[in-house]
Amino acid sequence: MSAIDKATVRISRILWVHLILTLSLSIVVCVFNEIIGYSVLLGGLIYNLPARLALKREQFASKKEKFDASKVLGWMYRNELLKIGLTTALLTVVFVFLRPIHSLALLCTYIGSHVLANVLSVLID
Repeated sequence: MSAIDKATVRISRILWVHLILTLSLSIVVCVFNEIIGYSVLLGGLIYNLPARLALKREQFASKKEKFDASKVLGWMYRNELLKIGLTTALLTVVFVFLRPIHSLALLCTYIGSHVLANVLSVLID
């Protein structure tokens, strides 16, 4: 198994653990406050969905392309731009079309998701 394949498996595990933790947290919070509960869920999904899409694209690219450093770097930059664009679009859709929403819970969950992914990358081998 190549280094890129190992990295994609590791990132996939991190995203699955993140999704399970987000769902669990949103269910627990939803018991106490429904609006905050689904805001937490949306914040976690807004992090998870673009990351999953970028991971799938990287898996496809690693199968298709030879391991040329410039091509791999180009794919990585394009995936990051895709993640930023999709995240911006999802945040815009949520803030414009969904009412009521607890914006602080959504943004804290989104930011916490970034921190959690970094912590999980250390913990998950």
